[in-house]
Amino acid sequence: MVTLLEKLFHAGDLLEVNVVLKEFYQLLLDNQPIRAKACRALADQILSSYFGHLSNLLFENKRYISVSEPRSPLCYLASSGMQSGRIRQTMKGLRETIDYIDNFILPPSGACLTMDSTETVMAVLTNKFPYFDVIPTNPLFILHLANSHKAFNSMSGFGDGEEAGRGIIVMLHMKDMDIFPEYVFLHELGHILQVAITKSPNTVPPAFLRFHNEIGGVPFSEGSPDAPDVFADTFAIAVMHGTELEKYNPFPFQEPLCRSFEAFYEALFRNCLQTT
Repeated sequence: MVTLLEKLFHAGDLLEVNVVLKEFYQLLLDNQPIRAKACRALADQILSSYFGHLSNLLFENKRYISVSEPRSPLCYLASSGMQSGRIRQTMKGLRETIDYIDNFILPPSGACLTMDSTETVMAVLTNKFPYFDVIPTNPLFILHLANSHKAFNSMSGFGDGEEAGRGIIVMLHMKDMDIFPEYVFLHELGHILQVAITKSPNTVPPAFLRFHNEIGGVPFSEGSPDAPDVFADTFAIAVMHGTELEKYNPFPFQEPLCRSFEAFYEALFRNCLQTT
């Protein structure tokens, strides 16, 4: 068991993690007397990596924390819910995690967001908008994974359990070769902002619905399934507009429209701060 935990700690990506998790799952199936001890040890290993890294950086009073390999796979497991030392929950979580990685996680196949690019994007964002004065998370957690995903270039959300309310963005190697990871990262930052304001991943601020319909976009109503992605896209464009990040904009919109996006988000941040 100790050897398996050491292998888990040193795994460089989710595919290596999955090999270890499968061995660990089989160990639990075959050795019922040690299940409780093994489950606690697994939870301790994951949490010590995740929260140990987090607590070290919290001293620096950072508003966001970027984590790259080799620690990010264990942080991913923690943020995905692999935190419980209870036998039944651990067994269920192990099986679900193993199946998810088997079905969706691939070796890296495209560009990735570098740590330097992360810093550049965040510097431009915070220079333009008071982003961290609006999102209710401190710090925002950014995981860089050395894998691609069958369906997504990235994922974002707010943690559960002990991590409830903490914003988490997972950046992977791009499965879409014609898209820049800097834009994808800004898109996910837009989703974090959207959920922070509306408290729902499926809802955008009413002001955005009015704005979108006024500028002649495809009409949206409350609950339109495409509205959150359009919100995140226009947020990314607003941040990139007029900055060194503009080269990453995948949309050929004309200058006046980009300026209107920027003006909308300036007003949105101002109104959010006035109502808090």
